Amino acid sequence: MSEVSVPGTTTVERDGNTIVWHNETFDVSVGEAEAIDRAVRQRASEDGVKAVLVDNSAASGAWDPEINELWKELMEWFAAAGLRSATVCPSSVNAMQINQLARQTGTEETIRAFEESEAATAREFVGLDE
Repeated sequence: MSEVSVPGTTTVERDGNTIVWHNETFDVSVGEAEAIDRAVRQRASEDGVKAVLVDNSAASGAWDPEINELWKELMEWFAAAGLRSATVCPSSVNAMQINQLARQTGTEETIRAFEESEAATAREFVGLDE
């Protein structure tokens, strides 16, 4: 069986010392989410990377519960690696859920979610506009 690749609705790119991970949809398979996870971890492990900006602003719906668990593990990995992470969310409810998860995992100082109207603040949080 071949390995599933990152879906065309997701990009993982580097901008200076920040990985910019953009999702156009939450409708991905578990295999695709695992491919995204691998791609993000690989890029975030590159020399000089200090932060991750997740842009979910164009996405709608919700992640599958199994995928949410994968993202929780990825958030914990970011924190353990000393990476700051900001997520730009499509709704205030989504931002609240991510911020609650960050509080529950003790990562709220380095991992935060922002509403789409706060995208500039999210970029500042990860140091993109410095």
